Amino acid sequence: PDAMQVFLHGTNRNSFLRKAAFHPNATRFPSLPEIGTHELRMIRENSDPIHRAAYDRVVEADQEDFGRTGELDLYQQLQEGEVGVSALAEYHRYATYVHADGDRLGGTIAGLRNEEDLHAFSERLGRFAHQANAQLAGGRFTQGEPDQPGLGAVPVYIGGDDLLLLSPVLTRDEKGDVVTVFDLVDRIGRLFQTQFKDLDGPSPTLSFGIGIHYVKHPMREANESARRLLAAVKTPRHKLRDRLHLEVRKHSGGTFRAVYFKGDAVKGPFPGAKENLSPWGMTLELLNQHARPLQGRKGGERTFLNSLIAAVREQRAILQALNGEPVRLEAWFRNNFDEPHHHGFQQTLFQELAAYLHAGYEQARHVAEQELNGDVRQAQEEFLDCLYMTLRFIQFIRGHDAP
Repeated sequence: PDAMQVFLHGTNRNSFLRKAAFHPNATRFPSLPEIGTHELRMIRENSDPIHRAAYDRVVEADQEDFGRTGELDLYQQLQEGEVGVSALAEYHRYATYVHADGDRLGGTIAGLRNEEDLHAFSERLGRFAHQANAQLAGGRFTQGEPDQPGLGAVPVYIGGDDLLLLSPVLTRDEKGDVVTVFDLVDRIGRLFQTQFKDLDGPSPTLSFGIGIHYVKHPMREANESARRLLAAVKTPRHKLRDRLHLEVRKHSGGTFRAVYFKGDAVKGPFPGAKENLSPWGMTLELLNQHARPLQGRKGGERTFLNSLIAAVREQRAILQALNGEPVRLEAWFRNNFDEPHHHGFQQTLFQELAAYLHAGYEQARHVAEQELNGDVRQAQEEFLDCLYMTLRFIQFIRGHDAP
């Protein structure tokens, strides 16, 4: 027989793609509603455990209904079935499309001295891919372990420094701690940098393009949008790289986006800040403190957050004129939010946001010098986009009571 035919026949019979698609125990690719509601497998409902098996049974029944009727309604099944979720949060109806690519790897490769160095470099990339998959998806797809879901993400492709995946907007880790898409970016970015920390020269970083879309948004369009977001921060304009370009497109049609610089070239201490963090670190801290459901809190917090977002949107010119000076920023907060129900925020959120703006404006000066020929005003405008996005994301998470 022809050698090529034998090779192709053997490849087709033993192809991992064939096994993944047609093996009786093949892992089914989860639907977008499953990805968006992954949090429900990891939390407690009304102080009683939501057993993962119960969630999985609802998903399985939904798939069986689809086979009979051609219709899927996982959200209704979750509320009416044995899981009995009292109310779904808005973010459960959204999915996150993530594209990522390594920065400055060309320079790193150019510095390799011989074939042995090149082989070691390839091993680092392979190790990163393996560890990233373990964090993102656990052993769910690679080992057939559905009870090891990692962060509930679904890697489509992890090849060296290139990543394409789908993830929840917000989920919980095995400890029950809240993990937002910002945390996912930070964890994977740090994991990537760890692989190269002992090399000479600037450490390679990861830049991300991320789109958050309603689950019924056309998938191809959403994925292409995330790819374009990444491409936009891989240009000479963003010479420092290490960016997160995030866009949230609401089902209502509203869209907001921002470009975050994840580097720590500018760090505290900043007046009013609790810790010596970079602006990116302060972003994560703000989200960890405030991007939580309103369950059990006063309803006035939601109204207050809406007022704060409106003030930031309508008074951008004033905030820019304050030039990040802490005393003037705190005075702006006191002047705009002096009602009795605001007083509880004056020593907490107001102070944190004033410190955040001050830190962001310090970073803007660094970015302007490195990337914008000293145009501090433009760099400040871009950081105000980050402030607005951070507040809108908090509002997005807290807009409805979580289950």
